Amino acid sequence: MKILIISRRLSDGEDVSEYVKYLTRYLADSGHQVTLSILEEDCSSEFSDEVSFKAFSSKFDSKDFYNRTMMLNNRVKSILDEHDFDLVHVNDWSTVSAGISVSGRQEIPLFITLHSTENQRGFGNKHSSSISEMEWRGVYNAEKVFVNDKEAMNSVFNDLDAPREKVELIDPISDHWPEKVLKAYRKALNKEKTVEASPV
Repeated sequence: MKILIISRRLSDGEDVSEYVKYLTRYLADSGHQVTLSILEEDCSSEFSDEVSFKAFSSKFDSKDFYNRTMMLNNRVKSILDEHDFDLVHVNDWSTVSAGISVSGRQEIPLFITLHSTENQRGFGNKHSSSISEMEWRGVYNAEKVFVNDKEAMNSVFNDLDAPREKVELIDPISDHWPEKVLKAYRKALNKEKTVEASPV
């Protein structure tokens, strides 16, 4: 499998970063081609040589919702010129726009991990409505939505109107959680092959 994973940043000890690092290493060790794309260039973490790593070079206010998401989306277009992928997996709202772009242009499944939602975080800034809308778009377009705890799961159901069959709880503290993610990837790709093989 050729897998594109997109995340905002990569730094040691930060929860989302540790989730992304563990997952990408597991996938690479399992023999898959993994490309990890990071929005923020400054990364305080060393990474596996088995993973193709691309960091975006643009500098801008990390609190600026519009610039962050639009710049990421534009940078992803350059990746599309270099690679074909089997699926794309994004993490949280700031990477949704890019993931939808890749998924649509390459006609591949989109996966999203919502580590928390804007409703959980308290809707506390001027971009909160836009952020929540971006989360909704991610849920709507995704083949599968992963959440890390029951609170996030309830918010995805109640605040983002996710169909229950689309959401899966992936607890990064439990054993073997990356295997569940890989199983979901395979199921989605097998479903696509079945649809393609079906007679018109």
